[in-house]
Amino acid sequence: MFLHIALPIVLAFVPGAADPYFTVAALPVVEVKQDTISSPFLKKNLRKIDSVINNVDPAIVSEVVGSGEDVIPQKSTSTKSTTVEKGETSATTTKDNTKSFQKGETMADPKKPEVKKQNQATSTSSTTIEHLRPATSSPLTSLKNEATTATSVSATSSQRMPITASALEALRNFLFKENTATSGVYSSDPLNDRAVLFSGFGSAGLGFIMLALGSASRASNAAVTRGRRRRGPFIWSGIVLLVGAFIMILFVTIREAEVNKITPVFSEKTMLANLWSSYKREYLEPGTLRTMDKQRGYISTSEGEAYSMLRAVWSDDKAVFDQSYLWTKDNLRRPSDHLFSWLFGKRSNGSYGVLTEQSGENSASDADTDIALALVFAYSRWQDEKYLAAARDIIEDIWEHEVVLISGRPYMASNNLEKTIPSKTVLLNPSYFAPYAYRIFSSIDRDHNWVALVASSYEILEKSSSLALDKKKSAGLPPDWVLIDRETGALKAPVDSDLTTNFGFDAIRVPWRVGLDWQWYKDKRAKTYLAKLSFLENEWKHKHRLYAVYGHDGSVALKTESPSMYGATLGYFLTQNPEMAKVIYEDKLLNLYNPDTERWRKTLSYYDDNIAWFGMMLYNNSLGNLYSLNF
Repeated sequence: MFLHIALPIVLAFVPGAADPYFTVAALPVVEVKQDTISSPFLKKNLRKIDSVINNVDPAIVSEVVGSGEDVIPQKSTSTKSTTVEKGETSATTTKDNTKSFQKGETMADPKKPEVKKQNQATSTSSTTIEHLRPATSSPLTSLKNEATTATSVSATSSQRMPITASALEALRNFLFKENTATSGVYSSDPLNDRAVLFSGFGSAGLGFIMLALGSASRASNAAVTRGRRRRGPFIWSGIVLLVGAFIMILFVTIREAEVNKITPVFSEKTMLANLWSSYKREYLEPGTLRTMDKQRGYISTSEGEAYSMLRAVWSDDKAVFDQSYLWTKDNLRRPSDHLFSWLFGKRSNGSYGVLTEQSGENSASDADTDIALALVFAYSRWQDEKYLAAARDIIEDIWEHEVVLISGRPYMASNNLEKTIPSKTVLLNPSYFAPYAYRIFSSIDRDHNWVALVASSYEILEKSSSLALDKKKSAGLPPDWVLIDRETGALKAPVDSDLTTNFGFDAIRVPWRVGLDWQWYKDKRAKTYLAKLSFLENEWKHKHRLYAVYGHDGSVALKTESPSMYGATLGYFLTQNPEMAKVIYEDKLLNLYNPDTERWRKTLSYYDDNIAWFGMMLYNNSLGNLYSLNF
């Protein structure tokens, strides 16, 4: 008990002991001057530490660094990745009321092929410790060896015991018993902190009881006399317990404040490259490089393939781009046009293919747009005409099969069905609108008015965000889904309960897409529209957090946090409040990255991983308009 509470307290407050704990994560990425740590307390209690080390489960993993007086932790060259076979479950998913298709369900209405994401943004993988750190020998064994070596040096040279920063970090992690495998992405209250707080409040309660007992013996003069002699131990015990409780509570409070306010220092360009490498290991199927949504039974979507292609071309990863596009073309391209089926996975008969029982053969206009844009960028970056030819075919078919004319104006429908089905309304998804891409398409496909599609996209964004739709009022947020009348152009809420007007996992992408249009083309309509999303700024100011899903009226629909919400909404904050964007980026996204393992601290879902990465790239101005380089 003493070692578990007293030693962490000393490590937290002894001068020179705390700083390396918060900066060690930076060292594997960039070379940083790191002094060794001298701690007489640790030297004096080496035998106690040794007893702890001998009982440590060797499964606890970390980098192993050499011992010596001037030690700088080096990047580990041994990494361990976890391969999950098809059919395994590697994640637990929170129910998302805004998306309804579960594995094996059928779609009653063929008009709803786009309801394709469950709560991807809030599912977190139940990762093992080995998945988070390189698999090497125990870090506490390393600490023991370093301390023993240092003690022998000290005996001959009167030097104090040096402890390397990475070994100190490992000791801290063991003593705090933080369970990174099961706690949430934004969990800031580890099990041990709660235990210390519980002990603190328990000690305080017991202290008050002791004080009460020390004051209770007053029934008679004799009792008072005896009580004076007996009250002393009770009162002093109570005081000691209260002081101990105060120290424990103060320790947890200061520790949490320090952890939350300190941001690791490392190369963000390297970080983004590392996260792309981590994503490839986690979500691209070995061999085929099919993008797998593990949280939904290893399905693949045209959206996911588009994201992988965009990330590959922005990362200048031609090999992955080519293989991803090859799989997409061979497995998802529709036989009747150059668009792509939106859903692929394991069929009821056990085979793999397009899930026609869930209307998976229909297209999704956002994925088709993103795939075409990725191919244009590939042509621009690698100067191969085949990419441009493929992009041109897709762009022409997007207009032919997914753009609907209403009163002579073009509108981007959510799928290929909307153009031909006998319905008075057309289903739209505002998060599918990509004005920046339409501008590029206009110079490749000169037969269609893509510039007019930019204008209609901003028109729908403005109207759908301001109208109350199915609520009494609007918070100014764009909806996941909306219907437009084929004759009048009037907007209304979808009647199907599966298609909501929430600002949810679809709609959160609107600020990112519009923010990208502003960053590339400085269209005033982009900045004007983003300024109207002030609900986001107010929510952050009052709560210092954003929830995963909001109703169209601003009510909280899903009271949890998701990296995808923070990544996507950076498009708003960057244009309206850069200082607030910086805080959100550092507190809610940057801190999710572990430079030591060169990946997320806890594995993110397929959707969170993508949208968080896109948001961080936008923040760092790393989403270059590759088309503009050669046209």
